Amino acid sequence: MLSVVTASHEHSESMAEIAKQALELGFTSVYWLLNDTVTDDSKGEVVQYWGEQYLKVKVGDKLSLNIGPNNFCQNNIEVFEEILSYVDEHLARNDLFTGKLYDLYAGVGAIGLYFAQKFEQVYACELDAQSVELARLNAVENGISNYEIVAADATTLGALATPDVVIVDPPRAGLLPRGVEEVLSLGAKSLVYISCNPTTQAQDLAALSSQYKIVSARAFDMFPQTPHVENVVILEPIND
Repeated sequence: MLSVVTASHEHSESMAEIAKQALELGFTSVYWLLNDTVTDDSKGEVVQYWGEQYLKVKVGDKLSLNIGPNNFCQNNIEVFEEILSYVDEHLARNDLFTGKLYDLYAGVGAIGLYFAQKFEQVYACELDAQSVELARLNAVENGISNYEIVAADATTLGALATPDVVIVDPPRAGLLPRGVEEVLSLGAKSLVYISCNPTTQAQDLAALSSQYKIVSARAFDMFPQTPHVENVVILEPIND
């Protein structure tokens, strides 16, 4: 998928030519996005698209995800699958593949849908309404019926059921104090914290230490030859 972001609508002829050449070169879809703010954000209002509406991304052997130009999904799928395997091994080793899973900051549903077949029920939350719609579409297209996602925060999920496992994958800002409070209020038997920013993750882990202890941690080089890593920390309640 190729996304071109402009600050005005004055590029229709150029965009049509770019789209034509990109599709001829093998791109699945081309999006023209409008963003007239002073920012380096790659997101924007959809002006037009050519080709397929969504990019299809396969995760693991069975899961296929629809992704749009403004939606978050891990883009290094090979390393993302290693992260999922690492989490899978921990949950299996500790007999945690039962009951209910909470997938917080769910995006288009990649993590929750990947693990759905191993849990009784998966509840997910995501504030971006467009991502929520795609997560629901992804659940339907993959034949997953035990998955429910809401456009809300973790407090809303807490009213539905007590989770056995909580997986969080927040943006670079981390959980922030409110997110930490929400996670602590859920009382999960296991907490998996996936982070693209170990600095804010460390701050959140210090706040979570009132109830949780670290039992495993591993960094994954998702973006080789850059200073960025994806850090995965697995926690369990202190009293267990």
